[in-house]
Amino acid sequence: RQAGGHVLTLLDPAGIVLSYNEEGERAECWPLDRVLGQPHDLFYPPDEITAGRPCADLAAALHEGTLEREAWRVCENGAEYLARLTISALFEGDAHRGFACISRDVTDEAAVRASIETREQHLQSILDTVPDAMVIIDERGLITSFSAAAERLFGYSEAEVLGANVSSLMPSPDRERHDSYIGRYLSTSERRIIGIGRIVVGQRRDGT
Repeated sequence: RQAGGHVLTLLDPAGIVLSYNEEGERAECWPLDRVLGQPHDLFYPPDEITAGRPCADLAAALHEGTLEREAWRVCENGAEYLARLTISALFEGDAHRGFACISRDVTDEAAVRASIETREQHLQSILDTVPDAMVIIDERGLITSFSAAAERLFGYSEAEVLGANVSSLMPSPDRERHDSYIGRYLSTSERRIIGIGRIVVGQRRDGT
């Protein structure tokens, strides 16, 4: 009956709860005797119930075979959490026998994802407005961000250079040497080329 953090709920064809694993009593905060024989609507927030989402989810699962989405779930005390919800239609031959619902709490994962997206949006807003050309690379020297000013300076769009080695913006011999500069800095933390301010030569798309 344990499912490693996954709440398993078995429904009849009308959406009535037939069984509910022990993880459900912990994660969903509903005791078993309060959910058996009840419509699965009780796991949905009031606004989704009003909008007919419980029935719509079952209809979609029946039509497609499986429904997957992120959904807000409601505990007995009214608290809500975000879950990854999967509803699969169950058949015996051609006869529809019910639904298997699996939900997993992803509230923390969603919060982390939102935080990362916010930071990325903030960084992008800086890159779009800073007057100097800014190129951000990862530890392998691959370009991860390319500011609007860098686009104007080098003649490349950001989409063209993302994932490319930053050495592609340099003439020889720095182009051939740059990976070794990064490798030396990562292994020794010695500031020679990487990590200090210096005058360098760049190369535009047109070769100048």
